[in-house]
Amino acid sequence: MIALGRERDQLSDRLRALNAERDVLLQQNDSETDYAGAVRTQTARLASLNLLGLPRDEPDKSQSLADGHSACPVCGSELADPDPTPAQLRRSLQRLNDQLTGVEAARPARRTALQAIDEQTSSIRSQLRAAESAIQSLTAGQTASDQLPETARRDFACGRIHATLATLPSSSDTELAHLKQRLDAAQELVRTLEAELDPAEEREQLTSRLVTISQDMTRWANHLELEHRGGSVRLDLSRLTVVTDTEEGPAPLFRIGSGENWVGYHLVTHLALHRHFVRQHRPVPRLLMLDQPTQVWYRSEVDQRAGTPGRDSDREAVNRLFRLIYDVVAELAPHMQVIVCDHANLPDEWFQNSVVHNWRGGDKLIPQEWIDNLK
Repeated sequence: MIALGRERDQLSDRLRALNAERDVLLQQNDSETDYAGAVRTQTARLASLNLLGLPRDEPDKSQSLADGHSACPVCGSELADPDPTPAQLRRSLQRLNDQLTGVEAARPARRTALQAIDEQTSSIRSQLRAAESAIQSLTAGQTASDQLPETARRDFACGRIHATLATLPSSSDTELAHLKQRLDAAQELVRTLEAELDPAEEREQLTSRLVTISQDMTRWANHLELEHRGGSVRLDLSRLTVVTDTEEGPAPLFRIGSGENWVGYHLVTHLALHRHFVRQHRPVPRLLMLDQPTQVWYRSEVDQRAGTPGRDSDREAVNRLFRLIYDVVAELAPHMQVIVCDHANLPDEWFQNSVVHNWRGGDKLIPQEWIDNLK
């Protein structure tokens, strides 16, 4: 029923397109008919030149006649626009005849195109009537079937199938075997697609990938020495938050205090997801931008200017955070990039080799001269 409806719509669209093409051709034919009539009128007016008996191969003589016709025959004054000479009129007659010939030559091709469009239109109308009849028959049969009991509906459907098969030509054993193979292949494809759409299979696949990501999150949380790091760390998609499993039960991120833990758990989640995307070749941008992730460890403006936190424990925490980023990027290179804008300026060689711009001592992201030029 759906396929027939779609076929009916396509036939209707094609019929409308053919009617539009036919209208365009008829409009062109009418326009050329009017044009040809005007040309024939002008040709008839100039045809009287043939009565003069002027030679057709002496244009110069016609030109000499023009000298005698440049003056007014009444007053004798010179004419600004002399009357056309017979030769000029003859050339105009020839141009009009050529144009009329071109118009007449185009008409057979247009008549052929109109005939082809009429044939296609007749064929499509026949197909459209057949589709409409089939839809009406199916609708009537479905209505009659819906009013029957379950057993009668099955018998009714079997009868319709048998009647349809009886009208088909018989097939050989080879053709039946080929159809059986196609049926088996189609059924296998259906089973495969159903397995992919199975909610239980989908949940199992998602759980498996989240477990792999959770292992990285747990390992890196222990490296950063975050709170509740003893248990496993996982991503809870239903609540869109990070959860740590402890002996007392699950602890979601909003129940874990301190900015250090929030920054740390967000960082390990981002890195774990990006590591999974890169290793599985997923179409996700391989870029992570972090703005001042170590702000919670810089207690004063002096620490910010110096680039190192004041307390030893804070310096160690900052070092662990940047070392984790560095190791993950090195593992995934060259398929992952992390850009960090931060006050940190650790003296370690691996850190200094990773610094691209050091905006200190008057150097800024936006140069001061750019700002001065805007004033």
